[in-house]
Amino acid sequence: MEQITPNQTAIPSESPAQPLQASENHQKRFSYIIAGIFILLAIIMGGGYFIMNYYLPQTTSNSAINTSISITSAPLFTLPAGHKMSSKIHYSADHKHSAYIVQTGNNYKDSNYYVVYDNVAGKQYGNIVVILDFSPDGQKLAYVASSKGAETSAKPSYVVVINGQESPPYKRAYFSTFSPDSKRFAYNGSKDNFAYFVVVDGIEGKTYTQIENVVFSPDSTKFAYHASTNRYSSQNSSYVVVNNKEIGPYGNVGNLSFSPDSKQITFTGYREGKGTFQEKIDVSSF
Repeated sequence: MEQITPNQTAIPSESPAQPLQASENHQKRFSYIIAGIFILLAIIMGGGYFIMNYYLPQTTSNSAINTSISITSAPLFTLPAGHKMSSKIHYSADHKHSAYIVQTGNNYKDSNYYVVYDNVAGKQYGNIVVILDFSPDGQKLAYVASSKGAETSAKPSYVVVINGQESPPYKRAYFSTFSPDSKRFAYNGSKDNFAYFVVVDGIEGKTYTQIENVVFSPDSTKFAYHASTNRYSSQNSSYVVVNNKEIGPYGNVGNLSFSPDSKQITFTGYREGKGTFQEKIDVSSF
């Protein structure tokens, strides 16, 4: 063991100062951690505020939200026992009116059909043969109905029904349509095989051997359709009929379309030696 003589000066040991320095370092690290936590919290809170104010939709109070929602419930027509819906529910464009077809039995042979329009049951028929069609303003409902066995019957058995009012009976009736202003109505009818005509506003037009669907002009003042006088030949037997005035003949016509101002009609036509072409006709005076 080393001895210290009286003439030697004792050198203070540095070991007692080391615990104090470690304590100071520990306090500094703790301060840094606390400061980091506060900075992180500030970032999170600031980010949450930014998202709430700039990305999420603004909401009002619960009372304001509840008063802005309108829910209207109405019970459907109560079907009699054994009756069942045989179509989807059709709605008018404004969703204020509805209609659907009901079948009275389990199979076609033993069933009749009727339309429930705004929860009121209509007349029963042997069949409802055309999909329900609302007028653009939603105030009228049209469909074609027939008696049982109409497909093979020799007598006229088809009627067009508009808001419950029947047309005269026809051998065939189909392709009904309303004008854009909802004031006019057209459909195809037949009183004999291969003798077809268009009925517009209740007035029957000229008879042809074949007729395509009727289209109305945007302003509802004109109607047009493709008609043929020879079912078995396309040689100079096809016409475009606008307000009952014939344009043609052509070998064939199709794709009828009125211009937005209703003054012109465009269609595709065909003639021998010329082939298929597009025709544009001024019909402003028709």
